[in-house]
Formats: sequence, C-alpha cells, structure tokens
Amino acid sequence: MFLDDIKAVIIDLDDTLYPEEEFVFSGFKAVSTHLKQKGFVEKDLFGLMLKNFKNGNRAEIFNETLKSENIEPKEKLVNSLVEVYRSHKPDISLFTDAASFLDRIHGKKKLGLLTDGYLNVQKNKVAALGIEHFFDIIVYTDEMGRDFWKPHQAGYKKIMNTLGLNGDECVYIGDNPTKDFFSANKLGWKTVRIKRPEGVYSSKEAHNEEFAANRVLEDLSLLF
Repeated sequence: MFLDDIKAVIIDLDDTLYPEEEFVFSGFKAVSTHLKQKGFVEKDLFGLMLKNFKNGNRAEIFNETLKSENIEPKEKLVNSLVEVYRSHKPDISLFTDAASFLDRIHGKKKLGLLTDGYLNVQKNKVAALGIEHFFDIIVYTDEMGRDFWKPHQAGYKKIMNTLGLNGDECVYIGDNPTKDFFSANKLGWKTVRIKRPEGVYSSKEAHNEEFAANRVLEDLSLLF
C-alpha cells in the first residue's frame, strides 16, 4: 500500500501488538495470588478486581477490593499491591495479525518499538512477548523521564537520529489518537492508527487533524 517507500516502521506496544487488557488481568491474578500467599485472604479476589475494572472503578481497584474483605487499605499495603502488579511477569500474547506482521516485515524494513509506561513494566511486557529480536531499536520513553512520554518528540527524534533517517522515511503505527501521532505528524512521518473494535482507545477520537493518523485500519494485516 502507501508504505512501500518507507524505510523504517516504528510501532507502539500496548493494544497495537497485544491486548492491553491481558496485562491488566494478568496483574490482577498476580495481586490475588500475593494476597493469598501473604495470608490476607483465603479466596481468589481476581473476580472482584475484574468486576471493579469493568464497572470503571479503576483508580481505586485495590482499595475497594481490600475494603470488600474488611481489610483496611493502608497506604503501605496498597503500594505493595501496585508494585506486585507492575513487577509481575505478565501472561500476555501477540494479536494474531501482529505476530504475522512482525514475521512478514522483519528483515525487509528497519523496525522499531516506541512505547510509554513505567520502564520495568514495559520491559517485562516485551520479554513476555518474546519480540525483542525483531527490532533494530527499542525506545522506552520512561528512560528519558515521564516528561518525555508521548506526545513529546524526544522518542521519535531519537529513533530518526539512531537510524539516520528523515521523517518522510518513517511510519508510526499506534492506537491512541490522543498522543501517538501528533509528534510523528509534526516530524513528517506517515502515521497509521490500528483501531481494533475491542481496543482501550477505540472510542477515542483525535483532538484535531494534528493528532489524527493518515490512515485508520482495524488490524495490521493490510500493511505491506
């Protein structure tokens, strides 16, 4: 398609290559196991966490789960659960089209990964997916600091400089129109939004044209 002249394909991680909710649910299971192992509860609390998540009560999930079991959600305890959630080895897998895409594009174009999120969390995801070998460059924006998370240009520029490419030789593929495409567009990259029906940001729309991707597709199967 319109990307045949592209030299580098840079792709987002969460909800672009794998279902982000898989990580969330995997984290809930790890927290539930931790609470049982530490003797706070005897039963599995995964279902309760999942219910709170589905109800939109996402900022206070651990607090509400503890309260439901008559456990005071002290700050130290809640923080320890957050750490278990963030540091656990996730049980996640690539979308079928993403696995096929990586196999198809590997060796034909320069391939990069640009992802936001806490550094250890994102590294654990990459390790669990077993995809590091596909990429010529991986940029975890958290290594530069929270201020440099997307939509900041720093990660995009680091990739261009490392690969020695101009903006019109790069494409960024992501899912979140509130942050993924703004800087890529500004730097002259082509941009593609993967808008999966079940995606976390599938209902989000770009603030304006500067934030919008050049193309919108349901999955990666139509690329190249």
